[in-house]
Amino acid sequence: MGVAEKVKAKAIAYFEEQSDISGEAPSILLVDFVIEKYKDLRNYPSSFSDEKIEKDIEKHISTIAMAVVDLKMKEGAEGETSHSENSTSLYFQLDF
Repeated sequence: MGVAEKVKAKAIAYFEEQSDISGEAPSILLVDFVIEKYKDLRNYPSSFSDEKIEKDIEKHISTIAMAVVDLKMKEGAEGETSHSENSTSLYFQLDF
């Protein structure tokens, strides 16, 4: 199982524990996006091989999965920036 699959599985496991979002799953595109951003932020030296980078990422699967969960939870419907229902208002971030 590759890193992206592990991150996605961990995020799905989190969603399954939450009754209001059970059955949700992040897209593989979102997972890949978060992994790429993580690599950019870690700023690996050019001497690091792909294997070394993957080993480092393996140590931080939970952190990456929670970033995926965070972004997934901030998704609105297509084009929606806010939503109000039963006196509850949600505002969606569009900064990624």
